[in-house]
Amino acid sequence: MAGKLSKEQTKQHNRARELVDMDRDLTEEEREFVLDHFHESANMSRTLDGAFFTPAELAGELHHVIPGDRIIDLCAGIGRLAWHARDYWNRCWERLPPREIVCVEKDPEYVRVGRRVADEDDHTKPGTFRMDRAVVDFLRATRFRGFTSDDYPTVRDLVNAAPYDRHGFLVGARTVTPHGLRYELGALSICLGNRFCDLEAGRITAADLEAGGISAPLLEATREALRTADSAVRA
Repeated sequence: MAGKLSKEQTKQHNRARELVDMDRDLTEEEREFVLDHFHESANMSRTLDGAFFTPAELAGELHHVIPGDRIIDLCAGIGRLAWHARDYWNRCWERLPPREIVCVEKDPEYVRVGRRVADEDDHTKPGTFRMDRAVVDFLRATRFRGFTSDDYPTVRDLVNAAPYDRHGFLVGARTVTPHGLRYELGALSICLGNRFCDLEAGRITAADLEAGGISAPLLEATREALRTADSAVRA
């Protein structure tokens, strides 16, 4: 009920509102935080209007029984159920295309929060480029020499969280870590640069790359696309 939030819940709700108001893309963890801590009961008028967000545990179970590739979520609130309905990691694993989800909500504040949580991927954003699936798989499987334990997960998370369609993965379409897109693209650039150094120094061969599912020309093309994306972000 309105006015019944604890001090800790109020603190977390206010933090969620601060994240929504930030002038940058939110990370995956920040979006989850907003979904977990933005309370419908913080506003009396919305409580009286019958607002009730789908609990996270229930949404997590319901997404297992939601069929199809196109979904309309009526009375979506801030999009908790839609967030789970993406079934993102399972569909990535099964190489299925992303679901097309349309949320319908009359409350303008919920719409504003939901848009920040969804943050629709846009391949026209500066710093976004398409990466071949084979290169993504290679990056996921490779432990990169010269990286600290803090840096390496940045690269892993960057390629793991990249949305995809039938043409490839959209790297840079969303910010993955609090470090920002420039840092993430820079870390990825170092990884690819290390591969080229290994290739030129004879530590790996073209046959080694092919055994990993890629080729030297594909790696070079990816590196050039990355340079273009990095330049766009710095412009």
